[in-house]
Amino acid sequence: MKIFNRMCRGEVAPADAQPLAPTIVMLSLVLLAACRPEVPPTVIAPAGQGQTGGVQAIPVLATATSIQPTAAATTPPTAVPLYVSAFRHRTGVFAINLPERWETLDDSTDQRIYVRLLPPMGYGSRITVEITNEGPLPPEETKQLAESYVRLNYVEAPGYNMVTNNELPDGRLQYVFLFDDKRGATGRETLVIQQTGPFFAAIRIFLSDRDSAAAGLTLEQVAGSFTVDPLAPWGTQVAAINPAELQIANTLLWRDRGGTTFYGGELMNASPADISGAQIAVSFCDKTGVVISQMTQPLDVHIITKGTVAPWGIAVKDLPDGVTVCSQGASAQPAKPDPNYTTAAVLNAAVSYQQWRRDLTVEGPITNLGLARVMRIEVIIVAYDVDNRVIGYLRTPLDSTQPLDPGQSIPFSVVIPALGGQPHHMTTMVQAQVVSNANPSLAPTPTPGITVTP
Repeated sequence: MKIFNRMCRGEVAPADAQPLAPTIVMLSLVLLAACRPEVPPTVIAPAGQGQTGGVQAIPVLATATSIQPTAAATTPPTAVPLYVSAFRHRTGVFAINLPERWETLDDSTDQRIYVRLLPPMGYGSRITVEITNEGPLPPEETKQLAESYVRLNYVEAPGYNMVTNNELPDGRLQYVFLFDDKRGATGRETLVIQQTGPFFAAIRIFLSDRDSAAAGLTLEQVAGSFTVDPLAPWGTQVAAINPAELQIANTLLWRDRGGTTFYGGELMNASPADISGAQIAVSFCDKTGVVISQMTQPLDVHIITKGTVAPWGIAVKDLPDGVTVCSQGASAQPAKPDPNYTTAAVLNAAVSYQQWRRDLTVEGPITNLGLARVMRIEVIIVAYDVDNRVIGYLRTPLDSTQPLDPGQSIPFSVVIPALGGQPHHMTTMVQAQVVSNANPSLAPTPTPGITVTP
């Protein structure tokens, strides 16, 4: 064995083992082929030196050396934390986790919560929360209300295409839409509707295609933190409007030269809620007090907010001379929020009065001062005498197919042919229907510091 070890170290050559037996020589040759020579450690001299500690450095050969891949780390990298803060709406109705640098736009009213949650500048995505107090609803009525919501916000709005419609295991309703305005704005919007206590809540998550990689997971986490408090004391529904809270005032009854009887006035909404569907019921009596005609007239003003007045006018033909109003009353329903209704357009009117004809000419431009396109415009004109009584009333609808863009004006002229006295002052009102916005992504700009490759 000692000889074998010396042979492996090169101290003894196989020929030196000739005195050994032939069998042992053959075995030694086999073992010698299997032995591994001891390779001294490579010593690389520092630059500018040829020797280290008296040992000559081994020269580096000019041959290509393959680079071995770095072994994967056994511990996964730590994820960058998403810093969020709990956002609770001022009404206490809903709460949601809001990432830092996100912005909230709150356009809520006493009847509708409407909040938009926007990521930092440069993103086209967003989350919208919309809540109304509808009172406790059974599942079927919730579904009907959800269908109306979808029809109003998606079916009648261009660019949306529904791809899924599911009822989740917890009873929530989920709708997924693809959006493409054909002008470069594309994305995916997920609508989730739930009825929690008295609250009908809708959360809309719009993810722009350009933001999928950068904001997709964040939007999903934010939407997943959305909660509704069914015990929040907000938006208590008015079960019915008390007729005693609808006050009729500033009335005047008169008759024109053609024999038509006019009766006009104002309705004061003293109830604790906005009202819609208001009606005036009037009974006309002859000189002896016998009722000879009864009629119900809907008000032309679509929504009358609490604490405000709305004018009205009634015209009746073929009534005898000397008729009186022997009874009158009003009725209405609580008004639900109507995002399609607006009074943002105005009439800048110039007025001329022909006393000998007792008619009033009103003319001037109608200008849309709102931020949305409108159509189905209606103009309501009311003339008052010095005692603030309604002596003239006219509702004039314009061409319902002609839209009016923000800031745009159109000419207007009309004549009120019959007045009940000398006009002292006048009021005008313009109401219209909002045309839905076709581009919810608002053409996002590139995020600062990020290069967008087309």
